Amino acid sequence: MHRRLNLLVRPLKSVPLPVRVILAALLLVGGMLGALPILGFWMIPLALLILSLDFRWARRGYLGIILWFRRRRRQRQSTETTRDGDCRGGDGLSGDDRGDQGL
Repeated sequence: MHRRLNLLVRPLKSVPLPVRVILAALLLVGGMLGALPILGFWMIPLALLILSLDFRWARRGYLGIILWFRRRRRQRQSTETTRDGDCRGGDGLSGDDRGDQGL
């Protein structure tokens, strides 16, 4: 994931600071209008990523969003694996696999 972020961040470092701040502000405003079709909530993490190049408070906010998504993904994966195990009767074997073939 860090490699993909570096591909996005590296070109942004060459952009002057005032332009980055204006771009990030526009993305934040657009992100707050998330109910509209093209504008959306995806703009807020992108704005925080741009601001995190220069401002510590934005870096903390951006990292907080990343950690929240990672925790949520882990929770979903753990609930999916427990849900998959429960739907087969616990051990994952059907009646034929257990050896009781209608006896």
